[in-house]
Amino acid sequence: MGPSVKKRFIINLFNKIKPVNIFYDIYLDGYENKIPKGFFNNVKNFKLKSQFGCPAVSTIKNRVFFIPAPCDLEIKIKKENNNFSYYFEFKNAPKNIDLINFLNECFDLSVVNNNLIFQFNLPYNFYSNSKNTEILTMPPPNKFKNLKFVSGAFNINLWIRPINSSWVVLNKEKPASLKFEKDEPLALLVFNKNAFVKYKPFNLKTLDFFLNIFGIAKFKNNSFDYSKYIIKRKPKKF
Repeated sequence: MGPSVKKRFIINLFNKIKPVNIFYDIYLDGYENKIPKGFFNNVKNFKLKSQFGCPAVSTIKNRVFFIPAPCDLEIKIKKENNNFSYYFEFKNAPKNIDLINFLNECFDLSVVNNNLIFQFNLPYNFYSNSKNTEILTMPPPNKFKNLKFVSGAFNINLWIRPINSSWVVLNKEKPASLKFEKDEPLALLVFNKNAFVKYKPFNLKTLDFFLNIFGIAKFKNNSFDYSKYIIKRKPKKF
């Protein structure tokens, strides 16, 4: 195999495609308890060690990002008198009723198809003008007990919705716990393309499209049904 053929083979084997722009906004208007956007940090690149010089590892260095925790958080879930409840404590942030109420709005504990699900609903919303750009949520390297992360993926060129850090309780009869450390990942984000991830507040057209989607799962059952007509309302460019 000649040098030029070998080079083409390496390029085809490992994705070296030019990064695409991926934007996000931190949308807080849907919360009853108001809090400044500055409480939440910027999305960060998840640094992967490539001390072995492996091209497969270096190929994904611009595809894996994370949402940093705004403070230290410890969440405990347990069953009491046939009811499930959660408790939380936080550090590295002022302990006031406004922040406590806001975090309670972000948390949700519910039974779905006989599974006990805990969700940390995050105000980060990603979007891109690059077609077929997908975001995948993956488990962060946190300390957790009796829990399993629930991954999900969707096309951020066609759909804008908040990111969730979702967990299923493995044994509902036993306590479960989860710890997030300040500035450490709440969730890992994996894109199917190399990416430049930038904070970019919604313009009016993007906001209008987003408001077609935000919270709709509370009012509609079949996402395949309503997504068809909502996508037709998408602006040509965000």
